[in-house]
Parts: sequence; structure tokens; C-alpha cells
Amino acid sequence: MNWILHQENQKSLRWLLISMLLLTIACQHNIEEALMLPLPEAGEVMYEGNFNGTRNYRVSGKVQVIQLEDKTILQFIDFSSSSGPDLKVYISPELSPSQFIHLGDLKALNGVFSYALPDDFSIEQSGSFVLIYCERFSALFGSAELMKSENG
Repeated sequence: MNWILHQENQKSLRWLLISMLLLTIACQHNIEEALMLPLPEAGEVMYEGNFNGTRNYRVSGKVQVIQLEDKTILQFIDFSSSSGPDLKVYISPELSPSQFIHLGDLKALNGVFSYALPDDFSIEQSGSFVLIYCERFSALFGSAELMKSENG
């Protein structure tokens, strides 16, 4: 009896490992590199945070909400991410993106780039988590929690 249960556990574990391997391979597909935008010369850093990857994906770098004269941007600095087929950038009140602002496709896997935030953007209303999310496979790659800047 124990031998049969052991075989069933091995089959379940094997299936789980194969499924995770296939998901990882599918999410490792390269996305296009995008135009890198320079850091803004003038503006006030209102919020900032540091990216952390998840157990299966590597994401690092800094993110800032910067108030410019005529708009507010989300600036990625020294950003780096594992590649994936359908990576999106969301701002959400929680780590699971059930409610979020969709800022667009991830512009690049490495570097410095930015997204324009909606005119009515507010951390209190929109949420404080910036998520890198593989939409095709519903997989969170990494996140950064935005905190009030000491300068802002």
C-alpha cells in the first residue's frame, strides 16, 4: 500500500515539475527592446520603490513617481527583468492584479525608461504596487512598493 502511494506522489510531483518547467520556458521568450528614455532633468520625486523578483523570475531596479511641470511619470531606473512573452506594467493596490491601472507593455528588459501616468493618478486611489506581470500565463514576475520619497 505504501509503495502505491509513493508511486502516486512521484507521478504528481513529476507532473508539477514538468508543468513549472513548461511555464518557465514559455515565459522566457524574448520581448522586443524599446527606446530608452533619459532621466528627466527637472522634476520632483514624489514616491519611489525597489523592484524584487518572485521565486521563479528575476526583477531588479528602482522605480520613481516624478512630478514634472506638465505631467507625472513613472520612471524605471537601472531596471532589469527576466524575459517573458507578454509582460505588462500595472499599478495595483495589491500584489495580485485584480484591480489595476494598465500602463502598457514592458518597454525593455534592461535600462532606464518611463511611462506617463494618468492626469488623475493618486497612490491612494490607484494603489502603491508597480507590477511586472506576464498576462498570457497570469504570472507575477516582480513588484515594487511605492513609498513617499524623503525628497517629495
